[in-house]
Amino acid sequence: MAKMSDMVISVVQTSTTLSSFQVSDASTKSEVLFAIHPRTSNLVEIDPSQTWFWAPDWLADEIMIDRELENGEYDEFDNIDDFIKSI
Repeated sequence: MAKMSDMVISVVQTSTTLSSFQVSDASTKSEVLFAIHPRTSNLVEIDPSQTWFWAPDWLADEIMIDRELENGEYDEFDNIDDFIKSI
């Protein structure tokens, strides 16, 4: 187990719009990315290939879509033809 003195917590800029927490363990040379979940405020581990999801612009759209779904602001279609007619 790593000692606290071996742990390094730093804020890293992984893109121009995303800040995440990077935790490094000097004894194992491992690094993990974390972010604050916008709805729960929990600290969540980020898959490095999914950092785009945690960009503020993308998260704002996700939150907007969640609210629209919760408020019933969507259309349902019985078949693909009805859907195509609507667009």
